[in-house]
Amino acid sequence: KMALATTNLALSAVRTNLGYSADWSLFNIGTSSLINRWSKYKPVRAAGIGTTVYERGKDDVGYWGFNFSGSNPDKWDYLQPRGGSDGGSPDEPARLGDFRGYEHDRTLAYPSIQCRDTDNAWNANLYPSGTPYLQRWYCRAHRSSSSVIILPSDIYPSASSLDDYYVGLKINATGGPWYKTFGQVKDLDFTGAWNISISTEIINWATSPAFANFPYHIGSVDWQLILSSGAAAAWTAISPGLLVFFTGIANGGSPDTWDTDGTNTYITNGSFTIKDWLKVSSNALVHSAAGESEDVTVYCSYAGGPPDWSAAVITGGTWITLSCNDAGTPVNCSLVTSGFNTRVTTAAISDVSSVTVYKDASDSYDYTIQSESGDVNPVLERSPDGLVRVTSNSITQDITVSQGYAGSTALTFTYNPTGGGDFPPSGGTIEYIIKRGATQVYPSSGWATATGQRAEYNNVVNIANIGETAQNTDYTVYIRLVL
Repeated sequence: KMALATTNLALSAVRTNLGYSADWSLFNIGTSSLINRWSKYKPVRAAGIGTTVYERGKDDVGYWGFNFSGSNPDKWDYLQPRGGSDGGSPDEPARLGDFRGYEHDRTLAYPSIQCRDTDNAWNANLYPSGTPYLQRWYCRAHRSSSSVIILPSDIYPSASSLDDYYVGLKINATGGPWYKTFGQVKDLDFTGAWNISISTEIINWATSPAFANFPYHIGSVDWQLILSSGAAAAWTAISPGLLVFFTGIANGGSPDTWDTDGTNTYITNGSFTIKDWLKVSSNALVHSAAGESEDVTVYCSYAGGPPDWSAAVITGGTWITLSCNDAGTPVNCSLVTSGFNTRVTTAAISDVSSVTVYKDASDSYDYTIQSESGDVNPVLERSPDGLVRVTSNSITQDITVSQGYAGSTALTFTYNPTGGGDFPPSGGTIEYIIKRGATQVYPSSGWATATGQRAEYNNVVNIANIGETAQNTDYTVYIRLVL
């Protein structure tokens, strides 16, 4: 089949095109459910029996037969003629002339703005501290001249045509609904390559959790593709303008005749789940001398309060397992919990080389620890000869430590940064502790800040009293960089 003629159109040709028998009247055909609503030219609601009082294909308000009046964003309902009488209410006759140029084939006349299921593969779950954490929506817009397709530039829901509207998302999440736009319809083409994306990768997780490009939320998220008369460059709880939803169905639903061209289904909304997450500060990978204990800080998402760490973290427990260098034997853990995070202190063990945190066994997925740039405590490694390597983001510096002895109560040591660049980095500080054997003697707890830090060699730290009285005793200085 091909589009109907634009001149000398006979009713019999319309019947044949739509597959109707010879006894169907013009009104029955003009109000039929078989009419392709996406055809530019088709029966519409307009007064008069002639063809001079309206532009062919448009209705009385110029919406090409669709329900664009009002603020309801579901605007793609096809408003067919309702009959009536000349000058009456309604005055919406079926006109044979409305079928001039009508295209019945849905593969040739289709919605000009689309999100196809065949272009997309949405993730059912996103993992803030794992993969996948990205979600993309690939969209199309037919904008080149066409005699059978209603173009975005043909429809004016407001003072602007749909060509000037913004493509975006409306999502229901904590504190929402939320809105964001990502570009204009006129930025799209019909290749299906143009896309918008969000990221639930966790950031700022040590204090107040946030996602890289999405409102913070754990659990189910409902999404809706929108066209907006106004822009929203960042997520906002205020609608950015007059909204028009994409045409189509919920992802995973069964399409009716007008939600598909027979091969591709048009999608307008759907849902996915953001899973709970766990992270560990990267000083979980501190390599210490054999027999030293290590601290590991674990951060987690939670709804309604922190998880019951104490009930779960045991040797071989369902929450945390510390893998050691002795064939991965699990390590006993003791805990100090504070709201958003918990600190796990291991027993005296060999070097801790890796840490794996497993989600509660009632769920079906695991978490493997990932480091984050900008960690509070970057990785530190201390080799037996006293060379300390500090790694933070892309900065690697070697610091040599002169190990001294107490004399009576005082201790002096120097550290010499090498490798070039500003050290410590902007905003960073050097912290240290002093141990006699495996016992920390200065400060009594926590870490002390090394004053007088600068980029040159021979940064001298003088401690007047480390609280020790032993003579000629060896002490070891441990240094770390804190950003």
